[in-house]
Order: sequence, then C-alpha cells, then structure tokens
Amino acid sequence: AVSRLRAACEGLRRVLSANRDASFSLECLVGETDVSGCLTRAQLEEMAARSSRDLAEA
Repeated sequence: AVSRLRAACEGLRRVLSANRDASFSLECLVGETDVSGCLTRAQLEEMAARSSRDLAEA
C-alpha cells in the first residue's frame, strides 16, 4: 500500500508541475477502502512549504 501511495503522489507531483489541478484514485488502498480526490498546485505547494518548515524546526 505504501509503494502504491508513493507512486500516486509522484504522479500527482508530475501532473501538477504542468497543470493547476489533478485528480487521483487508489482502489483498495487499505483492504476494501478506495481513496480518490483532487489536489491543486497551490495545495501541493502549501503542503511542501509546511513540511520544509517542520524539518527546519526539528
């Protein structure tokens, strides 16, 4: 499940480098649970900035 999640995140990052938004879908990520949604480039940039701040403070 972790490798599939990482691959999906990398795919989203690549799509968002050229587009404003991207959708994702992971079937049966954990057991029978499917995960899907949409992410914008701005949301990705905010998550990356937050992660960078957290790492700098650690």
